[in-house]
Amino acid sequence: MRVWVPMCALLVALPGATMLRADPFFGYVAVACDHDDPFDDSPMTDYSTEVAGWTNANHLCLTGDPATWAARIAAAARLWRPILSVE
Repeated sequence: MRVWVPMCALLVALPGATMLRADPFFGYVAVACDHDDPFDDSPMTDYSTEVAGWTNANHLCLTGDPATWAARIAAAARLWRPILSVE
């Protein structure tokens, strides 16, 4: 019972922090994964700015030098929610 009362108080005081979010996400796989679209003439391999206006979560691959990963995640997060695949 001692733990139950503080836990209930916490749940009432911070409902947004304790509830699961049900926001709908929409995005694509391999948006920022260094893949080239074979059906266009553009050398573009990062489609972040192209989809940023109408998506809110996209796939970001962490390729190359690990020292650049934090900057790549931050840049993507300014446009949409990065979804990472860990392999």
